[in-house]
Amino acid sequence: MNAIPFQQHSPGHDEGAGNSPSSIGSSNLPPEVVERLIELYFSKIQGWLPLLHRTRFYAKHRDPHTGHLRNLMDIPPIEAFTLWGMFGLAARFCDMDYFSGTPPAERGDQFVSMASTLYAQLRPTIITPSLEYIQGCILLAFNYYTACLCHRGWMITGSCVRLAYELDLHIIDKDGGRNLSPSDWVTREEKRRSWWLIWQLDRFGSNMTHRPYAIDNRVMSVLLPASDSDWLRGIPVPSAMLEGNPESIWRSLKASGNQNTRIWFIACEYLMSLVHEQIYQGTPSEDEIQQWKTVLSCFRLALPPAFCLNLDTFVYDVGDVDEMNWVILTHLLLLFRQFELEFAVGDTTSCPTITAAGHAQRIQHIISSWSPEYIQLSHPFAGCSLIGPKAGYFTAKIHKSVERHWALAREILRLGLSHISRFWKLGSVLLELEGRIKSGETLSGRIPPSARRLNALLPVLPEKGIQDDGVGNIIPEGDLAQNLSTSLDDCIVGYSPTLRIDTPRFSL
Repeated sequence: MNAIPFQQHSPGHDEGAGNSPSSIGSSNLPPEVVERLIELYFSKIQGWLPLLHRTRFYAKHRDPHTGHLRNLMDIPPIEAFTLWGMFGLAARFCDMDYFSGTPPAERGDQFVSMASTLYAQLRPTIITPSLEYIQGCILLAFNYYTACLCHRGWMITGSCVRLAYELDLHIIDKDGGRNLSPSDWVTREEKRRSWWLIWQLDRFGSNMTHRPYAIDNRVMSVLLPASDSDWLRGIPVPSAMLEGNPESIWRSLKASGNQNTRIWFIACEYLMSLVHEQIYQGTPSEDEIQQWKTVLSCFRLALPPAFCLNLDTFVYDVGDVDEMNWVILTHLLLLFRQFELEFAVGDTTSCPTITAAGHAQRIQHIISSWSPEYIQLSHPFAGCSLIGPKAGYFTAKIHKSVERHWALAREILRLGLSHISRFWKLGSVLLELEGRIKSGETLSGRIPPSARRLNALLPVLPEKGIQDDGVGNIIPEGDLAQNLSTSLDDCIVGYSPTLRIDTPRFSL
């Protein structure tokens, strides 16, 4: 694989430094590769990371006279920062000769490395952050988190939150967001999308690590995002805000003219975050657990018809890939929390015994509705939903009467993970964790900081030998801890699982 040279650049410590020409050499990156990576970003990544307006992006980066993309050597560093982040995500889907011999999940490593270097150079020069700079930070954060739950992703997510507050993105629609011209609506919609992606990064990192959120839901005034098709056509769509009691959050969505499947997924994430706060502020009572079970069941019943997974009548439509993926992810997320409330809350010393086949049947039904071609274009975070809370989908004790149901459910979960791991390192980390569970290895002793970030997914430890670091983290030691440290720390460049996983030879 050809290397892209990076020349050290030291911008001046003022706001204008971000607008000076970039010294990133790009002579070794052929124009056709640049063009292809941009196309792949919008066709393969934008569906689950809907950040950029395709028409405006091309208008900005194409020469109006020739129609060709501008030379990367001639663009400002902040624009290059965004492009490297885009390339880092899109490159895994590029099969051009330029990437020959490089596994899909590693094709973006060089671009992530350059985006990281640019971020380190730009950060001290930014006085007043621009939306474009924040977008570059969002892209870099997703590059980190889709590799593993590393501290770099955690730190840049925190920076994204502060930058969003600096631009008042959290109250962008305090005026109601109505009566905007099409042009103004498109511009504001771009800001909304940045906010909701930062919100998602914050929720994901904190959910997985069992840490407090950086964003307070109570002080948000941001309408839920419109669909990409309406945004690109410049058609203002009335939308709703996430407000009201958890018991009735879906009512404002049903009354909204905006019914794209992603807003229901965001609303589901919102409910999940409320459950997370309830659980990890202290063990909820049985009455509170039952109340949350009812809330989640009501939400599932309130979902629009598009969320119905009827295998007898369902037909895959290539044009609906993104919509269908949000449907699947919503069902997986609901099942994750419902399983947690049913079996895992407050149980820190033993695995539950499952005597019913309901959850296993729902797992089979949901993933059987998920085409392998769709899985690879879905949100990489979906892999965490395939492990289950405290790895419960794979560690829970199963009564003999439902063993067959759960054996099939676990196999289909492994297959789902195998498809995600083909393109995303986070999937490989999760598949390795599942492999260690399957092989019977037991976590004991001391876990390094990088592995602690998977707190929500780490299996329950036997009561004997448990140690605590004083803030709720279980700390084992030994060879397994060292191996997990290797696989979870070395996650951005050159990651290779320490445990060989045999990928199943048949598809879902």
